[in-house]
Amino acid sequence: MMAKNSGTPGHDGHRQRLRQRFLNGGGDALPDYEMPELLLFQAMARQDTKPIAKHLIKHFGSYAGVITAEPATLKEVDGIGDATVAAIKTVQAAVQRLAHNHPSGDPKPSKADIKMTKKAAKADEKLGIQLHDHLIMTRDGHTSFKEIGLL
Repeated sequence: MMAKNSGTPGHDGHRQRLRQRFLNGGGDALPDYEMPELLLFQAMARQDTKPIAKHLIKHFGSYAGVITAEPATLKEVDGIGDATVAAIKTVQAAVQRLAHNHPSGDPKPSKADIKMTKKAAKADEKLGIQLHDHLIMTRDGHTSFKEIGLL
């Protein structure tokens, strides 16, 4: 039986197995080259994406390097077109929009921030570790718990 995406018998069901490993174990269940491979499935429906994914990792040095590469630089890699660049850059944009529990950009600590920091400081103390600071960084500024007297 021939696989739809690769034309070789050994790849039958590869995409489904890779998706299932990701769903079962998250990103930690996959080596670096399989993360872009999984992502490339979205842009390359009927192509074996493993060689391109491995080439991307080799060219950019890491999965993070692939995700943060400039679109024009990504397009220099054989097999990478607009659809693939859009899929890759969507991941970067999504990560950037996540700014923790301060999506408004206000760096003022929330009650949850304060509670979590106190818990962390107590746990650290039991382990003989001193928590020096908790920084909240947003696009509109930053707050240091130490500077405002919360640590």
